[in-house]
Amino acid sequence: MEAHAYIKFVRISPIKLRFIADHVKSLKPKEALDYLYLSNKRSAKVLYKAIKTALDSGKIKFNMQPEQTKFKRLMIDGGPVLKRFRAGGRGVAKPYKRKSSHITVIIEGITPAQKVTMPKKEIETQTQSTTRKKSLKVTKKK
Repeated sequence: MEAHAYIKFVRISPIKLRFIADHVKSLKPKEALDYLYLSNKRSAKVLYKAIKTALDSGKIKFNMQPEQTKFKRLMIDGGPVLKRFRAGGRGVAKPYKRKSSHITVIIEGITPAQKVTMPKKEIETQTQSTTRKKSLKVTKKK
């Protein structure tokens, strides 16, 4: 079961978004929302909305519990670049680029691992106890 959310043409540089996304990837999505909610960065608010959208999508479509999910993919791709100019000294145009991003969030559900019980092996306790007694007697004689 996978739930996804795509947000395209975000007017934030991919470098700024990846800075926050790298911290969040290792967390569970529910914990990531708490981390992003308390962050002051503008890119954190956009990532918060993307992850929240993916969690809500999984809850509606597959009845996934937010506590039992993990990130399968959290990708920040570069979008189109707008070329702009700023006035420089002596009438020279100074070019700069306004970068945009595409965000891809894919969340998958975790199934709880089933415990496998192995039959316990019987150990012969008599042979072990006799060897211990002999070693104790030897140490007492010295």
